[in-house]
Amino acid sequence: TSISDPSAATRTITVVNTGLKPWSARNFDLTLEAYEFKGATVSISGFRKELDGFFTATRVPATQALLEQYGLPPDLLSGNYEVITQENSANKGIINGFEWSWRQSLKPFTSLPSWTRGIAGFYNGTHLRMSGPGAATLTGYSTRINNWGISYTRGNFAAKLNATRSNGPIHAIIPATATRPAGRYHVVERTVMGGSLVYRINKRLTLHLSGQNLSNALYRTYRAVPGAPAYTLPDNYRDNGIEYVFGIRGEF
Repeated sequence: TSISDPSAATRTITVVNTGLKPWSARNFDLTLEAYEFKGATVSISGFRKELDGFFTATRVPATQALLEQYGLPPDLLSGNYEVITQENSANKGIINGFEWSWRQSLKPFTSLPSWTRGIAGFYNGTHLRMSGPGAATLTGYSTRINNWGISYTRGNFAAKLNATRSNGPIHAIIPATATRPAGRYHVVERTVMGGSLVYRINKRLTLHLSGQNLSNALYRTYRAVPGAPAYTLPDNYRDNGIEYVFGIRGEF
């Protein structure tokens, strides 16, 4: 159990639920793929996941019963704390999804200049729809994810650049308080770019440089409140910065 500082703007009590039971799922998948068609590999797939007892995040105002259940002092009741924990859902959740992918190499196009044959690109997407009695409590899933990128390989040199755009996972429903309405979700949306450069000095030594979040996209959290003004939706902005890794790899 972790209790936030009383001076925090939002006072919370985070409880690790050691009584969680394993959850189960029935999965149905259908995939169609085509390989090496003019340098392209294409796939489309649909799937359905029926989840039972899945983990659901809860965030509710602290009550006398909850404080007693977790062995917490009763004086916390006057501090307007909220209890955050996880539980096994009593309702079934269903995830229907569609995925597609395209990978293209220019190597088969012999009419192009020879230096272009090391170029390859890809684009793929995932789209999800939640349903079932427990749909409102299915958390941690992004309903739309798109990935794309390009790579170039020539001799001992290789370079890659890729990007991911996600509408962000849906987090726990937040209950109503005296200052906010109920039914609010936290949704994160951003595009993250990454890349790498690799140069093979010889058969044993390789130089490599990679970077993550090259566009320095902020980690932004929003509140989804029906009818609320747009300026009230941003909840939290976090600057994680840009991460670089440089190294020498040896094989002996």
